[in-house]
Amino acid sequence: MNEKDCNILEKLENQEYKLFRKRIIEAVLSTDMAMHSKLVGTISSKVSNDDFVISKYLESNSEINKFDFQQDIINFVLHAIDIGHAAKPFKIEIKWADLVTQEFHNQGDVEKKLNLPISFLCDRTTANIPASQVGFIAGIVLPTFQLVQRICPKTFEYVQLIETSKEEWEKLKKII
Repeated sequence: MNEKDCNILEKLENQEYKLFRKRIIEAVLSTDMAMHSKLVGTISSKVSNDDFVISKYLESNSEINKFDFQQDIINFVLHAIDIGHAAKPFKIEIKWADLVTQEFHNQGDVEKKLNLPISFLCDRTTANIPASQVGFIAGIVLPTFQLVQRICPKTFEYVQLIETSKEEWEKLKKII
């Protein structure tokens, strides 16, 4: 973005730029799994009634609430995308799971080398990837995407892909 032809924000006024930057920073920070319960709780409370339609909700709220709600949605959707590799066809999902597992194991190797406690799921000697994936999908990813579907009903196909991924990991769990 430092190059003139690549700076998509160059025409923003200073205040608009600050607002955009604030939104992006908040959204990126929301990808931290430590934020998961808070994000899910915030969105669940807002979409709890059966007749929830996001456009009607946005139209019926003040500008201040609208901004906050928009940020909550942005944060939640980016978080869902960040954890959502199970929402891809399984042959792609398994590649993503392998990459994430490699990242975790590399972290565990560094922690072990530094004589630190090895973080959850980061010990390559005790890892059971299919069991970890089943637990992660069932406990985190699927409920998150079911909530995404409440906001945007046309995402039902992603929920189906996640359910299929969970079933495929269950099969692998029995083999290993």
